[in-house]
Amino acid sequence: MSLKIHLPQEIIRRLWKQANQQKVFILPLEAFMPQPPIVPQKDTAAWIIQVWASFVLSVSATSVGIIYLPVDGWVKGYMGMGLLFSVGSTFTLAKTTRDNYEATKLTARIDEARVEKILSEHHPLK
Repeated sequence: MSLKIHLPQEIIRRLWKQANQQKVFILPLEAFMPQPPIVPQKDTAAWIIQVWASFVLSVSATSVGIIYLPVDGWVKGYMGMGLLFSVGSTFTLAKTTRDNYEATKLTARIDEARVEKILSEHHPLK
C-alpha cells in the first residue's frame, strides 16, 4: 500500500531542489515500516519421504513398463534414454528455478540492507 499525493509540478520542483541542497534523502513510506523477518523454509521429514517415494515409484514403474513392452530392443533402448534425459532435464529445471528464486531473495536482502544503511546514516536534526 502506498500513499499518493498529487502536487503541482512547481511545488514538486521546489521541494526536490530544496532536498538536494540540504542533502536530504527522500524515501518512500514503506522504508520506515517494519519488515517481517526472513525465515528460511524448512521441509518436513514427511514431505521429503513422500517426494523421494513418488520419484522412485514413477521411475521404477516407467522402467518396468519399458522393459516389458512387446517391441524390439532398439525401441526399448530409445525409450529408456528418453526416460533418463527427461529425469535429468527435470533436475536441471528444478535447480535453475531454485537458483533464480534464491537470487531474487538475495537481491531483496541487499536492497533492504542498503535502505537500512541509508536510514542509519541519516540524521534528521543535522
